[in-house]
Amino acid sequence: MFRPDEPLILPARPVDPPAPGFPLIASAAPLVVAVVIWMFTGSAFVLLFAVLGPVIAVGSMADGRRSSRRTRNRAEEAHRVALAALRTRVGLQRAALVQAAWSRTPSATGILHDPAGTVRWSAKPTAPVLVSLGSGEVPSGLRLEGAAGPNDEPGIRELAATLSDAPITADPHDGIGIVAAPALGRALARGLLVQAAA
Repeated sequence: MFRPDEPLILPARPVDPPAPGFPLIASAAPLVVAVVIWMFTGSAFVLLFAVLGPVIAVGSMADGRRSSRRTRNRAEEAHRVALAALRTRVGLQRAALVQAAWSRTPSATGILHDPAGTVRWSAKPTAPVLVSLGSGEVPSGLRLEGAAGPNDEPGIRELAATLSDAPITADPHDGIGIVAAPALGRALARGLLVQAAA
């Protein structure tokens, strides 16, 4: 079971690894060594060794970019998996919250179909008696934390912000006004009376 006051953590977006710099020392060192050896030996063949420095430097940069790309792809895949897991967790928590709301405030139909399952009078005596006026979207109370800004992952934020098909409730002690066609108004009033009496 989850605790609604426990925040859900949005995974951090993957950060691109820093681009590898040009290996200046790695490319200059073979040049210097080749010139020193050439000065001692006089062999022009040793100067071919000097070409290896820049070749190794370019190869090293290409390998660094390939490695960075692979690291970035792994981080993006891990981020997608974490978002999917969070989306699943948000969905499960939303469903549990809706179910808990309906069990606290069952509709008239729910009361008539399962009067023994009604838990209306097991609530604390100080808690207001609420009746369900219907269903719709209500704030969920779920908290998302961990993102860099409020615009990160708007889809999950919107999903976590509201509960769909949750009971829209009112306290009958405050009075409930019904404005409807007579037949619909009487039906709604009967439903509210069933809920208040349960």
